[in-house]
Amino acid sequence: MFARLSRRIRRRLWAPRTTRFAGVSAPVAEDLRDAGVRSPVVLPNPIDAARIRAGLKARGGARAALGVPDDAFVVGVIGRLHPKKDPMRALDVFARYRAEDHTAHLVFIGTGPLQDRVAREAGDGVVLAGFRSDARELLGAYDAILSCSTRSEAFGLALLEALAAGTPVIAADQPGPRFVLGQCGSYFQTDAELLARLRDARARRWPPHHADYVETATQRVTREFSEDALAFRYRALGVGGWDR
Repeated sequence: MFARLSRRIRRRLWAPRTTRFAGVSAPVAEDLRDAGVRSPVVLPNPIDAARIRAGLKARGGARAALGVPDDAFVVGVIGRLHPKKDPMRALDVFARYRAEDHTAHLVFIGTGPLQDRVAREAGDGVVLAGFRSDARELLGAYDAILSCSTRSEAFGLALLEALAAGTPVIAADQPGPRFVLGQCGSYFQTDAELLARLRDARARRWPPHHADYVETATQRVTREFSEDALAFRYRALGVGGWDR
C-alpha cells in the first residue's frame, strides 16, 4: 500500500495520535508494520451469517440456476478471474480430476482480466457463470468451494461467506485464507495435494461429519467475524487506544 512515495509522505505527515491504520486480516496488518506503520490493528470485515443462511436457495434450485446436474460433484470458484486468485491452477487441476470423475463440474463465478483465457482453455464440466448478484444465495449448490489464491490474497470474503453458509472450503495454504478459515479449511500446497483434497471431498471424507463442521464454522464466524465481534474490537481500542 505504501510503495508509492506520495503515500509514504502522507503517512509521515499524519500524526500517529490522530491517525490509526487497520488491516482486514493479520497478514495485512503485518504488511503495514513492515511498511513502517506503528502498531496497526486488525479489524476484519464483518458478516451476517444468519442472513446468509436464511437466504440460501435449496440445493436443487441452486444447481438448476447454475446449469449443473443434481447428482454431480460440484466445485465452485468465486471471485475475480485475476492472476492473484490463480484461476488457471484451478482449471488445470480440475481437468486432471475430471479424467477420474466424468460427473464433476467446476463453476467459475466472476469476471476479470483472465476470463477470456479461462474460456479458451475450459474443458468438459467447466461452467463460466460470469457475474452473479445472487452468488451468496447459490452457495448450497457446491460440494466444496475452491480457492487457489496466491500470497497476495489479503482476506477472502467469498471464503467467509462459504464458511457462514456451511459449505466446505479447499484453499491454497496462504496467510489470508488461513486467517479466515482457521481449522475449518482444507489446505493444499502442491497440485498433487489439491487433487487429493478434491478426491476426499468427493468421497465425503472431508469434512468427516458435516453437521459438526457446520457447527464449528458457525462458531468461528460468530466469534471472529460477526458484527458484534467487530464492535468488540472497536470498543477494545478505546479513545486512549488511538493515542498509543
